[in-house]
Amino acid sequence: MLERGLPATNDLAKGARQRLAAMQQLRHSYFSVQEIDGLFGAGDAYDNDAIARLEINSDATLTAEQRKARLAALDARMPAALRAERDAPSQVLRLEDSVRQLRAQGGGDNEVYRLRAAAFSPEAAARLAEVDREEADWQRRIGAYQAQRKDLLGGGAPNERTEAQLQQLRDANFSAEEQRRLGAYE
Repeated sequence: MLERGLPATNDLAKGARQRLAAMQQLRHSYFSVQEIDGLFGAGDAYDNDAIARLEINSDATLTAEQRKARLAALDARMPAALRAERDAPSQVLRLEDSVRQLRAQGGGDNEVYRLRAAAFSPEAAARLAEVDREEADWQRRIGAYQAQRKDLLGGGAPNERTEAQLQQLRDANFSAEEQRRLGAYE
């Protein structure tokens, strides 16, 4: 209903800005200023930042340097908590790139743990080490299953007997939930 009253526009950023402004205006019919700040303050800050970035990136009159400078200015104005929330996924990706490089250079589990603990916390590093162990175990079991499956099939198509043997193999090595993932490896 709210969007029907908005003027039509082909500009994505302008349309998003209009919808956000209309939604923010509508809130005043139901909430006090303090309630609006408490309920929607963080979300509005995020939305305003996203729309501002959209406006900058879609402005064809800006040079690459101007665009970069305006985005840097947005970063500088962004509240620290919002910046940390926005940067968290890329921080994890950068850390995992560092982990891959460390492992490629011969780094072991202890070095990986120390790297992760320095970036996050010892508790997070321990949880990530557990994820690594689970993934290694999964890959080991998948490899063994694929080799046994190949032996059972002998290069031919499965028949009723080999299908039953394959199911026994699956049941012996994987939980029912894990078996749903096996299709991707067969």
